[in-house]
Amino acid sequence: FRPIAPNGTHHTVLSRETGNQADGIYPCDAGTNGPVMIYGSGVGTTPLEFPQGVAVKLAKGEKLLLNLHLFNVSPAKLSGTSGIEVRRVDPADVENEAEMLLAGKDQGLVIDTGENTQTGHCTMTGDVTVFAVIPHMHQLGIHMQVSAETSAGSQQMVDTDYTFDDQQYHLQDPLVQLKAGEQIKVDCTYYNDRGETVFFGDSSLAEMCYAGIYRYPALGTPYITCTQ
Repeated sequence: FRPIAPNGTHHTVLSRETGNQADGIYPCDAGTNGPVMIYGSGVGTTPLEFPQGVAVKLAKGEKLLLNLHLFNVSPAKLSGTSGIEVRRVDPADVENEAEMLLAGKDQGLVIDTGENTQTGHCTMTGDVTVFAVIPHMHQLGIHMQVSAETSAGSQQMVDTDYTFDDQQYHLQDPLVQLKAGEQIKVDCTYYNDRGETVFFGDSSLAEMCYAGIYRYPALGTPYITCTQ
């Protein structure tokens, strides 16, 4: 996958739409998504190449929803074309069907003044292999840690300083194995110098605490977020 993200594109979420909405362009908010996530990107995200033999399956007749969150910080009008480029592969070469979800914390996300850390969890409903992780916070985010909490102990997947303008996928080497019931833990650290408490929200002036997780096999999800 490769995002097409001109200036003003805050993030993109590509998902499977299960409703009866006609094809076209409509106003939405950040929560207007289908239940199964296909791809997501933020500011500065570079192309993502899957491991050999791993792919997302898109069936003929499925409806796709591309949610664009746009943010203009200047008085001048912005224009451009946003989208997602996809590289197709031969189905005969695919051994594992992948899916994506957003692990982390949304309900109860409260960022007080100064430096503080918020923690979220996502429990696996089946045995999976995680091969890529992308941190996503907004402008107050300064660091993210993502770990696999397994019966064998904690395995670090991401431990990196965070910059809103450089949101990148972290390929896992070695691949991370989790069994049903085991968790992914997401620690989001912020520095709030605004002099007021900031809460979860769609706006770039609010905050989020998500780690986009690519895993296989596809287990199916009731919604694109997995938070506790």
